[in-house]
Amino acid sequence: MKKRVKITLVFLVFLIGFLTVFSCYNCVLKGVSSGIRLCGSVIIPSLFPVLCLTSFLTFSGVLEAFSIRLDSISQKCFHLSGYFIPIFLISMVSGYPVGAAVANSVFENNRISVKERNKIALVSCSAGPGFVLLAVGVNIFNSFEIGEILFFSNLIACVFTAFFVTRFYKKPKEKAGFCCTSPAISDSVVFAVSSATSAIISICAFTIIFSAIVNVLTLFCKNKVAFLASVGILEVTNGVFEAANAKVALPFVCAIIGFGGLSVIFQISALLKCNRPPIIKIIATRAFCAILSFVFCLLGCKIFNVSTPVVKQLNVALKTTSQNYCFSVALILLVVVFLNFLQKNSAKLK
Repeated sequence: MKKRVKITLVFLVFLIGFLTVFSCYNCVLKGVSSGIRLCGSVIIPSLFPVLCLTSFLTFSGVLEAFSIRLDSISQKCFHLSGYFIPIFLISMVSGYPVGAAVANSVFENNRISVKERNKIALVSCSAGPGFVLLAVGVNIFNSFEIGEILFFSNLIACVFTAFFVTRFYKKPKEKAGFCCTSPAISDSVVFAVSSATSAIISICAFTIIFSAIVNVLTLFCKNKVAFLASVGILEVTNGVFEAANAKVALPFVCAIIGFGGLSVIFQISALLKCNRPPIIKIIATRAFCAILSFVFCLLGCKIFNVSTPVVKQLNVALKTTSQNYCFSVALILLVVVFLNFLQKNSAKLK
C-alpha cells in the first residue's frame, strides 16, 4: 500500500512538473537563466575557492591537528568529537552548505562515523558574513549596522541551536579516528579540488531548480503574504529580497536567513550522499534556528533602537561584471585539468 502511494505521489509530482515546464516555458526559462547567472557571477566565484580551501584543510591533516586538541572540550559540551568545533567555525565563516561538505569529507576520510557526520552536518549550518553583512546589509538595506544585527543574531542562534540539539545525543561510544601522518600536499590538492567540484555542482543544480520554482510562483501565487512565506521557505536570497522589498519587520528577515530555505536543506542532503539524515530532521533543526534568530534579532532591534520596517530605499542591483564570469570560466577549466590528472593517476593514488 505504501509503495503504491509513493509511486502515485512521484507520478503526480512528475506530471505537475512536466505540465508546468511546457505551460509556463518562458517563465521557467527565465528562472533557469537567472539561476545560471547567479551561479556564474556569485556562487562559483565566492563559494568554490572556499570549498577548495576547506577541503584542503581536511585532506592535508591541518583540521585533524586542531580536532585532537579540541576533542575533550567538544565531547564535554556537545557530545561530539573534536572535529565538530573546527567544522562548526568553518561553517560560520564560509556559509550554508560548507559545514556539511567538510563533515562529509572527514567521514569519507574514515575519521568519523556516519552518525557523527550527520549530527555535525545538522548544526554546522549558517549564513556567512559576506552574504549577511554585504549582500543583505549593504546591498539590500543600505546599512552595515542592520547587516551586523542580522549576522550576530543568526550567529548566536546557530550556537544555541548546536548546544540544544546536541543535548539529545548520547556521547559516541566509538572514538573519532585521528591520524598523525599527513598525506602529500600534491595528493591533498587533487582530492580537495575533486571534492569541491562535486559539492559545487550539487549546490549550483539546486540553486537553478529553486530559482525556476520561485519564478513560476510569481505567476500562480497572487496573495502577497502567501507569496512571501513561500519564497522565504524555498530560497533564502529571493526570500530576503522579497521580504525587504515588502518592508517586512527585520526579525522576520533574520528568521528567513536562519532557516536557509529548502534549497539549502536539499543541498545539505545531497552533499551527505549516502545514509543521510531524514529531510524532516534537517527541516526541524533549521526551523528551530529560525525561531531563535527571530528572537535574538527582536532583542537586538530593541537594544540598538532599530525600528521595523527599516527599509526606506533599496539598492537592489547586485552588481556583476564580466570579470566574475571570466573567473568562473577559469575555475571550471582548472577543475577540468585537475579531474583529468585525478583520472590518469587514480590507480597510483589508491
